[in-house]
Amino acid sequence: MDQRGNANAESNYDYIVVGAGGAGATAAARLAEAGYRVLVLEGGDDVEVWESEIPIAHGICSERADLLVDGTGYFVHHFSDAERNERHAHFVPEKGGVFYPRGRGFGGSTRMNAMIFVRPDDVDWDRIADLTGDPDWKAQNMQQYMVLLERNRYRPLLRLLHEIGKRLGIARLENRRGHGFDGWLETTRPDPRLLFADKQLLAMSWETIKFCFRELGDVGDKLKRVSALFDPNDDRAQGTEGLALTPTSITAWGRRSGPRDRLLAVRAEFPDRLEIRSGCKVETVLLDENNEALGVRYRDRDGRARDEATRREVLLAAGSFESPAILLRSGIGAEDQIDRLAAWGVEKKLVRPGVGRSLSDRYEYGLVFRLKKPLDVVKDLTLTFDERDAAFQKWKSEGKGPYATNGAGISFQAKSDAKLDDPDLYCFLVAGRFEGFYPGHSKEAVADPSLCTLVILHENKQDKRGTLELDPNEPMGHPKINFQYHEEEGGSRDDRIPIARGVQIGRRLIERFGDRVECEIRPGPQARTLEQIASAVAAATWGHHANGTARMGRADDPMAVVDGKFNVIGAVGLRVIDASTFPDNIGSFIVSAVLMQAEKAAHDLIEAARARDAAF
Repeated sequence: MDQRGNANAESNYDYIVVGAGGAGATAAARLAEAGYRVLVLEGGDDVEVWESEIPIAHGICSERADLLVDGTGYFVHHFSDAERNERHAHFVPEKGGVFYPRGRGFGGSTRMNAMIFVRPDDVDWDRIADLTGDPDWKAQNMQQYMVLLERNRYRPLLRLLHEIGKRLGIARLENRRGHGFDGWLETTRPDPRLLFADKQLLAMSWETIKFCFRELGDVGDKLKRVSALFDPNDDRAQGTEGLALTPTSITAWGRRSGPRDRLLAVRAEFPDRLEIRSGCKVETVLLDENNEALGVRYRDRDGRARDEATRREVLLAAGSFESPAILLRSGIGAEDQIDRLAAWGVEKKLVRPGVGRSLSDRYEYGLVFRLKKPLDVVKDLTLTFDERDAAFQKWKSEGKGPYATNGAGISFQAKSDAKLDDPDLYCFLVAGRFEGFYPGHSKEAVADPSLCTLVILHENKQDKRGTLELDPNEPMGHPKINFQYHEEEGGSRDDRIPIARGVQIGRRLIERFGDRVECEIRPGPQARTLEQIASAVAAATWGHHANGTARMGRADDPMAVVDGKFNVIGAVGLRVIDASTFPDNIGSFIVSAVLMQAEKAAHDLIEAARARDAAF
């Protein structure tokens, strides 16, 4: 029986999920486990790719055509001024933009990400609670979803206490320090013994440890970091500066752990509840005269238009670029954008000016320096993934060695300004050269074994200025994306400065590496003053955590697109459950927030469905 009272009582599916990426896969799996019939429509094909399973190869995966959206990924603008865009260090003239990798197929971008799993800042969840007026978003409540999804393998003592608490029924022992031990996403930390394979890397790591203790945080921060065993996901580390041993979603057997595995496992267990169709490009959500979602229209792999109905709801999880595009093609968005699509038969349904606005991203920058001697760990990597590749054979047979890591070394969190309440910089050492994403970046990363990079990440909170618009001549094509970086964001703050100060912090660290260092490559010795560094930063920053294009808020907020329960404001039976709904940049690494939010979305959906069913 159709519990919403729409015309879809004969539909085979309770929910249609658009997109099989991190959010869609996570929510669909949980809904199917709860007993609902779920159809997942995914634009890409599921492909078996060796490199995607090998953690060290994530950079290679970000350039693989069979993993990228439409085989190319996106090419975006950082600025409104065309000339300034072209001056960006990695602008690609023939593509008219800067490469922005986005994944397709089961798992989406989680098949090519760097597998860093650092949970969001508590203040970010609390801010969403304030913006929506929904206390369920409070950090204390959101922690249950971390527990639900994580299978922690790097805190053995906490895991032991968890097992004792579970067996004895002592709740306060079960979920220690906010970690989960029975979830589906396995988390580990790199084997520290790998450092002993390269004396230079070991020495630099030791200097970084000493630097963190001497220069970052107060005594309280240091004590909290030590008591948390330098785990940034431990609740004692929240809001503190200092050393971080970065967790990753890599299994104890050295393989990528992610939503694709989760989705396929649940389909295998419940084939009658979970159906996945690949090669399906969703064009629009089908809405009736009351703006109730009846289903979706999509093109199959042969280009034929097909409609599919839902008994309950349509869930958009196509990501920060495609979910708003689907809303616009469905007649939901700013009036001027919808009017431009009238020639394609798009009828105005809901005026929500926030669709495609408030595009946000946090910033990254690579402080690159050259060593006098090459790093052994890079020099010995062949990345051929065949019988001649000794590291590959070790990974394949034992799940160990450098291929079982994502390449990120020792890390730290710091404040760009001592007046800040919380750290806003996350920095980590990388063997090789990493200056962002551009065609050929994965080869250049290991081309010179004498290079190292300190990657500096700025959380960039309160960035809400970017835009996404459909091309009125080709609305099914890639949207036009302009992040409006740096001073284009407006306001009184200069958001070049935090990363510029991060470069200054990084330089103080690199000075401790002594005569091992030959020179700095980027930004280079010509950038000495804070303003000079800031100018260099503006010409070479990048990001890959897009969010905010269907942002969450109260119903009376004209720029809000969804409410605190993910419902598209003014529609019925239509929700958006991916990163596009975040009202601001969240944490340092977005994937943990996306997965936690997707678990919450599934929880909200199940509660709503059970309440409706009980009323009939």
